Amino acid sequence: MKNKVWLAALPFALIGAMVGAAYATAPSDSVKIKKALGEQLDGAKEGKPGPVLDYLSRGFKYGDFEMVDRSEVAKVIRMVKPDIEVLQMDPIITGDKATIVSPVRLKADLGPFPMNTTLPQVTITFVRETGTMYGVLPTSVWRMSSVQAEDLPTY
Repeated sequence: MKNKVWLAALPFALIGAMVGAAYATAPSDSVKIKKALGEQLDGAKEGKPGPVLDYLSRGFKYGDFEMVDRSEVAKVIRMVKPDIEVLQMDPIITGDKATIVSPVRLKADLGPFPMNTTLPQVTITFVRETGTMYGVLPTSVWRMSSVQAEDLPTY
């Protein structure tokens, strides 16, 4: 009888060990933020809106404009394919909010008006939101909530 109980408990023990290992090896908040920003920058440069939208908070603000229509953001990314380089990607994390203040290089093909500029001080804000790990385990996800700077380009 003891062997049957042990065999029945074994799968649950293995699952518990795997869940514990997943949480124990989870990356730091700083690494999660840098990864989110890196995936957004790569996706934008390739004209792929998916990675950009995955890490945008629902109330995302670009300057004074709040994102209302995600499809418009996707359309701009596909058309413009902005090449954005954040020169200093180390976030300052305070609770559920993180901020990166950095110069940003921006190259974009706007048809007859190509853009190649450096914005000297851009403030990128991330917020911690609820997400899932492996599709089922609750975890935190850092999503971009705003980008602020003087003279932000409009598309």
